[in-house]
Amino acid sequence: MYRITGYAILLISCSICQADNWIVVPSNDAYWLKTINSEKHELLIAYNNTTPHFLLIISTDSPPPEQSIPIWLKIDRGQKQKSQLHFLKQHTEQSIFRIEINNNIKNDYIARMIAGLKWSIFFDQEAMGNRAISFSLIGFTVAFNDLLIANDIDSLDPGRLKADNKNDELFCYITSNITVQALRHRLNSDSYNETLRSISKNDHSSMSQHLPGIITQVYNIPNDQLPSEPGAEKYIIFKRCMQSQQKKTGDHTLNHSQR
Repeated sequence: MYRITGYAILLISCSICQADNWIVVPSNDAYWLKTINSEKHELLIAYNNTTPHFLLIISTDSPPPEQSIPIWLKIDRGQKQKSQLHFLKQHTEQSIFRIEINNNIKNDYIARMIAGLKWSIFFDQEAMGNRAISFSLIGFTVAFNDLLIANDIDSLDPGRLKADNKNDELFCYITSNITVQALRHRLNSDSYNETLRSISKNDHSSMSQHLPGIITQVYNIPNDQLPSEPGAEKYIIFKRCMQSQQKKTGDHTLNHSQR
């Protein structure tokens, strides 16, 4: 995590995502959340253990600053909070900064991002909204769920999980993906058979025997308990699956020892 400038260079060279669209990007030994706004500035977030770290990559050809830059952070209509940009590295027409946020409030800031719609970074405390660098938070929560899963199992690549013999992790990652798909189909008023047929068209051959059961569980959820954005529930779905798999493993071990 602390080879932060190296990660930033790697992320800059990754495929460009759509403006204001959060994606999960792998680097050497970590996963990052990344978005790009309409001005081509980039906001990046990754974790070191349980602590989030924030990077701002500004699209500019200006020379690097000689000292930290004071800024003010604001989510939606909340109060501005004073912070600093700490310069890390200059890249071609881009400057990479670490956003200094007190460790005691970093996780609170993530919670505010989950609930928010826009994050603005001001270089003048009295500046109006149109004089800030702003990033949409739409899509952040869905991508954040994938980041949490990646942090738990070290990879979102099914091939790597299989090679590392992380069979429970692979099963639950695919299960969470299928569950989210099925929830979206149900919210779209698709029937059980339509959902099963649609999801079966995807490459889920290893999960074919489990598909009916997963989709049945989705269609047994009471209407008033359906999430408005299924992707925002993905980490919870994954964790429940892992708990179930671990219980099965524990029960199997117990039964085997009693023989």
